[in-house]
Amino acid sequence: LIMFLLVFISFIYVFFVDLKPSNYIDPKVTKVKNINSYIIQNDFSIRAFADKIIKTDCSYQDSACKVIALYKYFKQSFLLNNNVSSHVPNPAKAFRNKEGSTVDLAVLFSSLLVSSGIPTYIKKNNNKLLIYACGISNEAMFYAIQKDIRKTPLSSKSIILKNNQVWALDLSRADKDKSLTIDIAVSSSSPIDFAIFPNKMEMNAFIQGKHSIYNYECSQFNTTNINISCIAPDGAFLMFRSKSNNNKFQANIYKGGFIIGDIKSEISKQNNNCIEIDLNNKGDFVYPGLH
Repeated sequence: LIMFLLVFISFIYVFFVDLKPSNYIDPKVTKVKNINSYIIQNDFSIRAFADKIIKTDCSYQDSACKVIALYKYFKQSFLLNNNVSSHVPNPAKAFRNKEGSTVDLAVLFSSLLVSSGIPTYIKKNNNKLLIYACGISNEAMFYAIQKDIRKTPLSSKSIILKNNQVWALDLSRADKDKSLTIDIAVSSSSPIDFAIFPNKMEMNAFIQGKHSIYNYECSQFNTTNINISCIAPDGAFLMFRSKSNNNKFQANIYKGGFIIGDIKSEISKQNNNCIEIDLNNKGDFVYPGLH
C-alpha cells in the first residue's frame, strides 16, 4: 500500500508540476522560494469553475483552446491588486475575492490549468512572473488563437457583384497614430481585383483609370481567392472590384498580424513544449504565448 501511494504521488507531481523551477521568485515579491508548491492541485470548486469556463467552446482534448478560454476569462474577471500581497501566495483568497497580488493570481491561474488537465509551472524570467502551460505545440496555440480572433471579424460582407462593381471598406479609426494589421479572407465565383489605398482619393483615381498610389505588396488582380495579411494606416481603403456579372463575393476582414514564430515557449525538463503566459500582457494581442 505504501509503495502504491508513493508511485501515485510521484505520478501526480510529474503530471501537474512539469518542471521544478531552477530560479526563485524575487524576495521583494514574496518570501516563498518554491512558488509551485502553492498550486492547488485537487479542489472541487476550482475544477468546477474551470470546467464551466471551457465547456462551451473547447473539447476535452483541445488544450490550446482551454488555455485561451481560461486566460480570456481570467483577464476580464480578476483584478490585480498588489496591496493585498502577503508573505505567502493565497490563491484560495484570490479565487473567493476575484482579486489578488501578482503572485496570488499566477498561482490561481496555474491551479485552473491543473484542474483542466494541463501540466504547468511558474517561474520568474527577466523580472516577470511567467506561467507555462505544457503539452501544447506552438503551432496548436497559433491556430487556436487565430480561430478565436476570427470569431469576430472587423467586417464581413456577402454580396453578388456586377461587372466593375466595387465593394470598399474604410479603415479609418480613433487610434490614428497606430497602424493596423489585418487578415483578409476573400472568395468569389469569378475573378476580382483587390488593392489597399492610403485614402479614398487614391482609390477613386484608380477606379477612374487614373494614376494612383496603392500598396503593391498587398494587392492581387484577376483572382478568386485572397488570403493575405496587410498593414493598413489610418484612413486606408480596401477595394474589391468584380470583373464579371453575377459574381458571388464573400469577404471577411479580421484583426491580424502575428506568426507562429511570435508564440513564446520553452522546453521543460520532461521534454514538453510549454507555452509562456504573461498575465500582465497589454500588447496588441492579449493571448497566451504573446506579449
